[in-house]
Amino acid sequence: MENINFQLEQGILLTYYNIIRYTGEIKNGLRHGTGKFYNADGHLVYDGAWFNGLKHGIGKLDLKDQLVYVGDWYEGIRHGMGRITWPSKNFYEGEL
Repeated sequence: MENINFQLEQGILLTYYNIIRYTGEIKNGLRHGTGKFYNADGHLVYDGAWFNGLKHGIGKLDLKDQLVYVGDWYEGIRHGMGRITWPSKNFYEGEL
């Protein structure tokens, strides 16, 4: 299935590929600024900062039934201070 992209005047990009969706700011066709990324089930997977298409800054990653991470990102990688919580409610908070 082909990607269908809609770029709106306010810099909102909606991309549908098997109903995967991003809403938020864009720059030069990439996720850039703040935005939300949803999977094909409509589950909000990531909500936070983006830089040149990568998670970068503060954000929340929710890998349904696996873990939730809230904290710092650097060029798409969890980095710096954050909190990881597993379904068992066990968590780690600190430097990654």
